[in-house]
Amino acid sequence: MISTPVVHPEPNAPRPIDPRHAFSDFVFGVSLCGIYVLGAAVSIQRITAAVLAIGIIGFFALREFRIGIRSLSDVGVRHDNLAASLRLSGITLLPLLLGCTVYAFFNGVYHPLHFAAAILLYPIWGLVQQIFFQGFILEACRRLGFGKWSILITSMLFVFAHYPSTFLMKATAIGGPLLSLTYFLRPNVVPLAIYHGIFGAFLYYVFRQKDLLEFLFF
Repeated sequence: MISTPVVHPEPNAPRPIDPRHAFSDFVFGVSLCGIYVLGAAVSIQRITAAVLAIGIIGFFALREFRIGIRSLSDVGVRHDNLAASLRLSGITLLPLLLGCTVYAFFNGVYHPLHFAAAILLYPIWGLVQQIFFQGFILEACRRLGFGKWSILITSMLFVFAHYPSTFLMKATAIGGPLLSLTYFLRPNVVPLAIYHGIFGAFLYYVFRQKDLLEFLFF
C-alpha cells in the first residue's frame, strides 16, 4: 500500500477565506477607522472611543469565531511562527526601540512609575490595535490580491486613525510601515503588540513628557 505524503501548510500563509468576507473585513476596517477619527475630531475622549471600538470589533469577531468563519490564528494570534516573528521584529523594530532608549537616557522620563506601568499595560491596547490593523485589514488586503500594497494601505489607515494629533501621526508614519512589514513577512501580532505598547509608553513619557494614564482617564 502506497502511503500519501502529508502536506503541511506554509506557516506564514493565510488560511483561505471567502473573498466576500475579506472585502467585508476591509470595508468594516475602513469604516471603523473613520468612526474613531470622527469621534476624536468632535472631542470625544479617546478612552471612550477606544472602548466603543473594542466593543464593535469584539461583537463581530466573537460572532465569526463562534460560527467558524475565522480563528485566532487568522488574525495573527499564533504560536507556530512566534519565534520567527520575534527574530524578524528584532531586525525591523528593535533598532528603533534602542534609539528611543538612548534618547530617554539623555532626556529623562516623565513620571517613571507611571512609565513602567504603561509599559506593562499598553501592550494590551497594542494587541487590540494590531489584531484590528494587521489581523483584519492587512489580511483582508492580502486576500483581495493587493500583495505588498497591503503594507502601504494598512500603514496609511494606521496613521489616519491617530488624527487629529500631528505628533502621533508623524510617529505612526514611522512605526506603522515597520509593524505592517513585519506582519506581512511573519504574520503574528504578539511581538507587534509588545513593541507597540513599549513605543506608546516612550511616545508619551519620553518624547511628549506627558502622563498617558492621566491623559486617558482624567
